[in-house]
Amino acid sequence: MSNRPTPPAHVVRSRVDISLLHLSDRACLRLLERGRVCTATQLSNLLYPSQRTTLRRTRQLWLKRLLNRESLPAEQGGIPVAYRLSESGRRRLHLNPYRSPSLVTVRHQLDGVEFVTGIHRQERGLVQLWWPESMIPNLGDGIHPDQLVIIDTGEASALFLVEVDESTERPPVIRERLNAYAKMFAVRHAGWYLLWVVNSPARLARLRQIAAPMEIANLTGRCWGVPIGEVSKLGGSAQAVTIGENLPPRTLRSLATDPKSRRTPYPVGSDAWIQLLADDGLEDVHELWYGVERKPGDSNQKPGNGRVHGAENGR
Repeated sequence: MSNRPTPPAHVVRSRVDISLLHLSDRACLRLLERGRVCTATQLSNLLYPSQRTTLRRTRQLWLKRLLNRESLPAEQGGIPVAYRLSESGRRRLHLNPYRSPSLVTVRHQLDGVEFVTGIHRQERGLVQLWWPESMIPNLGDGIHPDQLVIIDTGEASALFLVEVDESTERPPVIRERLNAYAKMFAVRHAGWYLLWVVNSPARLARLRQIAAPMEIANLTGRCWGVPIGEVSKLGGSAQAVTIGENLPPRTLRSLATDPKSRRTPYPVGSDAWIQLLADDGLEDVHELWYGVERKPGDSNQKPGNGRVHGAENGR
């Protein structure tokens, strides 16, 4: 059966007051502002208590003309649907118009969201911060990561500058980016990594082939790559491999080696984070760039989900 959205015969169009929406629905709109596009599965992992609730709530947002539902290429006999803010939704949130992206751009955006969702799904509370490119401050010439992601295991932490690669960039562009990051890492503290999230193992092998002759000292142990499929299945246990050198593979979680704390009151997927999104708030990252000394009791605190499960997530 097709999942293509079929508009009802009679829909009353009315002007919606965003502030009167469910808290989780307001958070959904702001999440789509950050991530651009999400699937129902991703939304249910990050915001809503179940897939059924997600489908019901996103349908209501669609009927209010706040969301668009877009069909993705068919997979295993079904037609998956992605959600993004509609033109009306962007106006209601006082955002600038956004041109409809190509299929490659949609896949790029979905893989970026899936990277965070995959880690969070396997170990809730591990991801402490997730910012898209539009929210990341200037880090230097030629450095424009697609995402800033911070993880904290309770004992150590890591800051990932994520480059999502869909096999569209040519080798000269890849080498230029690697040189730019190497220049930045020459003056950055411990715990920072460049992480390539790629669409296939074959693409990861190609990136390693491109970077192999460069031998950039400042990237030693700091440049890694992982296929998005592995993250989706294994989360933080997905194996990452070095790009530009031949070090043993390591799990994403094990890359958190900086003993300094990068914990926040708003870990991704928690109730506090959902509240922050709904209120159009912004995380304070002042202490996250280089971390702070970990308190004695922090090492005994394992990441928790911070979620309250209820009929509507308590909202």
